Amino acid sequence: MHKQVSKMFFNGFRFALSCLALLGIQTVQVSAADDMSAFRTEVIQMLKNVEPGVVIERLPEPLMLKVGGNEVSLSNIYQKYRELPGDERKRFLESTVPLLLPAQFKKPASTPEDFNAAKSRLRIQIAPVDYVAHVAEKLKKELPHRKLSRLVISTYAVDSPNMLRYVTSSDLDAWKVSEDDLRRQAIANLDAASTDIELKPSQPANGAGAYLAIGRGDGYMAARILCPQFMQRVQKALGTKVMIGIPNRDFLVMWTPDFAKRRQFAAQVAADFKAKSHPLTPELLVFDEKGLRPASSGELGDHGRK
Repeated sequence: MHKQVSKMFFNGFRFALSCLALLGIQTVQVSAADDMSAFRTEVIQMLKNVEPGVVIERLPEPLMLKVGGNEVSLSNIYQKYRELPGDERKRFLESTVPLLLPAQFKKPASTPEDFNAAKSRLRIQIAPVDYVAHVAEKLKKELPHRKLSRLVISTYAVDSPNMLRYVTSSDLDAWKVSEDDLRRQAIANLDAASTDIELKPSQPANGAGAYLAIGRGDGYMAARILCPQFMQRVQKALGTKVMIGIPNRDFLVMWTPDFAKRRQFAAQVAADFKAKSHPLTPELLVFDEKGLRPASSGELGDHGRK
């Protein structure tokens, strides 16, 4: 199970700092970026040891590489690496890092993954409508999905240490599983992987309301708004009606409707959407007694949005 490194981690880090600045709260510089950079260097060295001829390029994000022309995220590996005791970390990397190599350096899999093998690693995911259409076109296969708003949909992924693979309609046919059953399993798995996330609201120095800003580099932070048990905990922390921003997939910010800095937070969601990797949407969402929905025109106006 992934553990939360910090409420101001990875893609949510800059947003959280901006929010704290808006609230007049002092921030302390942390060394998370240095730690991630050192980890990436270690991975690069291991890749070169395994395959000296592969071309590796560091990308701007501290946990991103281009390996043999393919962009690779180290986020999941990094999270699991941090959970392990020191004597197990090297063995974990030795078994995992070779999987980052492009296909031409790998032996082909002998058989496709069956449902029992994938079941425990299924996750609900949120993705942009345009991106899912692009993936479907590239794979020449449909991706089961459900609409959340004008710009994002919910879909399904099989989680692995070095990648996220979207579930396709062909998978469902091969597994003989319905989308309803797939959805229940994917949500239950992510909900179970979210119990360790602390939900302690923060209040503005002056004014009403409260907020939660949570970052986690596992690729599913935003998707947790689809997890019933997680959102029940959120409602206990913030109240029945919660405003939500998911500017990118690794960050989630939520606040009470009366939050004194709600307009600034709404503006920051839009800014972060444009600036960060794995963007989702600048839209505002609402979770209340009826479930999840896009913000109404009145709620948008109250947040300085049209």
